[in-house]
Amino acid sequence: MDTSEKQNRLLVDLHVKYIQSLDTKKDDLEYWLTEHLRLSGVYWGLTALDLLNSIDALKKEDVVKYVVSCQHDNGQC
Repeated sequence: MDTSEKQNRLLVDLHVKYIQSLDTKKDDLEYWLTEHLRLSGVYWGLTALDLLNSIDALKKEDVVKYVVSCQHDNGQC
């Protein structure tokens, strides 16, 4: 593999690790300031993982639990 091929190769493992790390920064102020964006982030994160053929990188039970926790009694999120 020459240099240009190495530069153009998608580093799937690094992308997956980044997506997995997004919910681990609960001590950071930015984590809480962006709480209103989190449900959209779950959607885009899962979409990215699916495109990377790594949909199982996040625990399905944890994702479902979070999404259900966002739902209000009237059915809205």
